[in-house]
Amino acid sequence: MTYFTPDFFTSFEKRLQIAEITISGSPAADGYYTLSSVVTSNFDAGTNPTGGGTDTLTFSQGSYMFRATLDVTRSATNHNYKFQFEANNSLIGIHGQTALYTSVKADLAEAPFSSTSPFTLKLKCTGVDNSAPTLTNKSKIFVWRVN
Repeated sequence: MTYFTPDFFTSFEKRLQIAEITISGSPAADGYYTLSSVVTSNFDAGTNPTGGGTDTLTFSQGSYMFRATLDVTRSATNHNYKFQFEANNSLIGIHGQTALYTSVKADLAEAPFSSTSPFTLKLKCTGVDNSAPTLTNKSKIFVWRVN
Protein backbone atom coordinates (compact mmCIF):
# COMPACT_ATOMS: atom_id res chain seq x y z
CA MET A 1 0.00 0.00 0.00
CA THR A 2 1.32 3.47 -0.79
CA TYR A 3 0.22 6.64 0.99
CA PHE A 4 0.75 10.06 -0.54
CA THR A 5 1.12 13.30 1.39
CA PRO A 6 -1.18 16.16 0.38
CA ASP A 7 1.51 17.71 -1.82
CA PHE A 8 1.97 14.35 -3.65
CA PHE A 9 5.77 14.73 -3.56
CA THR A 10 6.40 12.26 -0.77
CA SER A 11 5.02 8.74 -0.43
CA PHE A 12 5.14 6.28 2.44
CA GLU A 13 5.00 2.63 1.54
CA LYS A 14 3.65 -0.12 3.82
CA ARG A 15 4.18 -3.69 2.66
CA LEU A 16 1.82 -6.43 3.77
CA GLN A 17 3.74 -9.41 5.18
CA ILE A 18 2.17 -12.82 5.83
CA ALA A 19 3.23 -15.84 7.93
CA GLU A 20 1.77 -19.25 8.78
CA ILE A 21 2.39 -21.04 12.10
CA THR A 22 1.32 -24.57 13.03
CA ILE A 23 -0.47 -25.20 16.35
CA SER A 24 -0.10 -28.44 18.34
CA GLY A 25 -0.59 -29.81 21.85
CA SER A 26 -3.54 -30.80 24.01
CA PRO A 27 -3.76 -28.26 26.83
CA ALA A 28 -6.25 -28.35 29.66
CA ALA A 29 -8.40 -25.29 30.37
CA ASP A 30 -6.21 -22.25 31.07
CA GLY A 31 -3.23 -23.98 29.42
CA TYR A 32 -1.43 -23.02 26.22
CA TYR A 33 -1.02 -24.60 22.79
CA THR A 34 2.45 -25.25 21.37
CA LEU A 35 3.34 -22.88 18.52
CA SER A 36 5.77 -24.08 15.88
CA SER A 37 8.30 -21.92 14.19
CA VAL A 38 7.09 -20.16 11.07
CA VAL A 39 5.96 -22.55 8.32
CA THR A 40 5.99 -19.95 5.54
CA SER A 41 6.65 -16.23 5.64
CA ASN A 42 7.45 -13.21 3.56
CA PHE A 43 8.36 -11.12 6.64
CA ASP A 44 11.29 -8.73 6.30
CA ALA A 45 14.67 -10.21 7.20
CA GLY A 46 15.13 -10.43 10.95
CA THR A 47 11.43 -9.96 11.80
CA ASN A 48 10.22 -13.59 11.85
CA PRO A 49 8.86 -14.57 15.27
CA THR A 50 11.20 -16.50 17.57
CA GLY A 51 10.54 -19.21 20.15
CA GLY A 52 9.05 -21.90 17.93
CA GLY A 53 8.35 -25.23 19.60
CA THR A 54 7.19 -23.54 22.82
CA ASP A 55 3.93 -21.96 23.91
CA THR A 56 5.32 -18.43 23.41
CA LEU A 57 6.43 -16.62 20.27
CA THR A 58 8.17 -13.25 20.33
CA PHE A 59 7.30 -10.81 17.55
CA SER A 60 9.07 -7.62 16.52
CA GLN A 61 7.36 -4.25 16.60
CA GLY A 62 4.64 -3.54 14.05
CA SER A 63 0.92 -3.78 13.40
CA TYR A 64 -0.49 -7.30 13.23
CA MET A 65 -3.65 -9.27 12.61
CA PHE A 66 -3.70 -12.80 14.07
CA ARG A 67 -6.18 -15.52 13.12
CA ALA A 68 -6.18 -19.03 14.62
CA THR A 69 -8.21 -21.99 13.45
CA LEU A 70 -8.13 -25.42 15.07
CA ASP A 71 -8.70 -28.60 13.07
CA VAL A 72 -9.61 -31.43 15.43
CA THR A 73 -10.43 -35.13 15.60
CA ARG A 74 -12.97 -36.09 18.27
CA SER A 75 -13.84 -39.37 19.97
CA ALA A 76 -17.27 -37.84 20.72
CA THR A 77 -19.13 -34.91 19.13
CA ASN A 78 -19.16 -32.92 22.36
CA HIS A 79 -15.36 -32.79 22.76
CA ASN A 80 -14.38 -29.21 21.98
CA TYR A 81 -11.98 -26.36 22.73
CA LYS A 82 -12.48 -22.65 23.35
CA PHE A 83 -9.34 -20.56 22.67
CA GLN A 84 -8.09 -16.96 22.55
CA PHE A 85 -4.89 -15.04 21.81
CA GLU A 86 -2.81 -13.61 24.63
CA ALA A 87 -0.28 -10.80 24.00
CA ASN A 88 2.07 -9.70 26.77
CA ASN A 89 0.03 -11.74 29.29
CA SER A 90 -3.36 -10.15 28.43
CA LEU A 91 -6.17 -11.78 26.43
CA ILE A 92 -6.83 -9.93 23.16
CA GLY A 93 -9.34 -10.11 20.34
CA ILE A 94 -12.28 -12.48 20.09
CA HIS A 95 -12.26 -16.09 21.22
CA GLY A 96 -12.59 -19.06 18.88
CA GLN A 97 -14.08 -22.48 19.44
CA THR A 98 -14.30 -25.84 17.74
CA ALA A 99 -17.62 -27.18 16.48
CA LEU A 100 -20.31 -26.73 19.10
CA TYR A 101 -18.47 -25.68 22.24
CA THR A 102 -21.29 -24.97 24.70
CA SER A 103 -23.78 -25.24 21.83
CA VAL A 104 -22.35 -22.28 19.90
CA LYS A 105 -21.34 -22.66 16.24
CA ALA A 106 -17.63 -23.02 15.37
CA ASP A 107 -15.50 -20.02 14.60
CA LEU A 108 -11.91 -18.86 14.75
CA ALA A 109 -10.00 -16.61 17.12
CA GLU A 110 -8.96 -13.23 15.75
CA ALA A 111 -7.01 -10.34 17.21
CA PRO A 112 -5.47 -7.14 15.87
CA PHE A 113 -2.43 -5.96 17.83
CA SER A 114 0.08 -3.11 17.43
CA SER A 115 3.25 -2.54 19.37
CA THR A 116 6.20 -0.17 19.15
CA SER A 117 8.45 -2.77 20.81
CA PRO A 118 8.86 -6.57 20.68
CA PHE A 119 6.02 -8.52 22.33
CA THR A 120 5.04 -12.09 23.21
CA LEU A 121 2.09 -14.01 21.80
CA LYS A 122 0.41 -17.19 23.06
CA LEU A 123 -2.72 -19.09 22.13
CA LYS A 124 -4.58 -19.91 25.33
CA CYS A 125 -7.06 -22.74 25.82
CA THR A 126 -9.78 -20.91 27.76
CA GLY A 127 -12.10 -23.90 28.00
CA VAL A 128 -12.57 -27.60 27.29
CA ASP A 129 -16.06 -28.95 26.64
CA ASN A 130 -16.28 -32.46 28.18
CA SER A 131 -12.97 -33.89 26.93
CA ALA A 132 -10.24 -32.37 24.77
CA PRO A 133 -10.23 -33.29 21.08
CA THR A 134 -6.97 -34.07 19.23
CA LEU A 135 -5.45 -31.35 17.05
CA THR A 136 -4.41 -32.23 13.50
CA ASN A 137 -1.44 -30.67 11.68
CA LYS A 138 -3.95 -28.46 9.82
CA SER A 139 -4.40 -26.32 12.96
CA LYS A 140 -2.86 -22.96 12.05
CA ILE A 141 -2.27 -19.36 12.98
CA PHE A 142 -2.18 -16.92 10.09
CA VAL A 143 -0.38 -13.63 10.68
CA TRP A 144 -0.61 -10.42 8.68
CA ARG A 145 1.95 -7.70 9.47
CA VAL A 146 2.68 -4.15 8.34
CA ASN A 147 5.48 -2.03 9.70
